[in-house]
Amino acid sequence: MSSFEKEPLSVLIPTKNEERNLEECIASAAWANEIIVYDSHSTDDMIAIAEKAGAKIVKRVFDTFAVHKNWALDNVESLGAAAGCR
Repeated sequence: MSSFEKEPLSVLIPTKNEERNLEECIASAAWANEIIVYDSHSTDDMIAIAEKAGAKIVKRVFDTFAVHKNWALDNVESLGAAAGCR
């Protein structure tokens, strides 16, 4: 694989007010052809950071981890990996 080819996977990054960590987390997933920031209605500048990085943004109110992640798996078509960065 050359340096400009990306893996045919989506990386899901579940977030809520993660502006301090998001830029580095997105950069660590640069190998994927799609990065999805799955946001629980953050109130910090996280959305602007995700948009600047070119990530797709999906918003949903958090209920439980299991329901939240299962919703993502059911609604994000090309999901091939799930990640949470700290």
